[in-house]
Amino acid sequence: MEKRIKEAKKKDELRKKQQEKRMKLMAEERRLRELQKAALEEAEEENRVAVAKEMHEKERQMAEEKEAAMKEMRRRAQEEELERKKKHEEHRQQVFLIEEIKDYV
Repeated sequence: MEKRIKEAKKKDELRKKQQEKRMKLMAEERRLRELQKAALEEAEEENRVAVAKEMHEKERQMAEEKEAAMKEMRRRAQEEELERKKKHEEHRQQVFLIEEIKDYV
């Protein structure tokens, strides 16, 4: 009878040790999953930050390009206006000369 009791205790202790091992293993697996999740979230956040920086840089570059294009358009418009005024003045002088020649003749 004592032998059975000892065997039962031994089996019970073995079962408890196995259960403790399973519990430790489950806890370790849970900890690893949490670490993986945290690492994934950190990587996603880094990616979001990188994408936001890239978008900001693209927007800044586009704004610079737009400003340069506007500056060039203003410069060309100014040159065209000066050329138009120059031609107008030349024409006015020619008309004036023609009028003076008519008056002289």
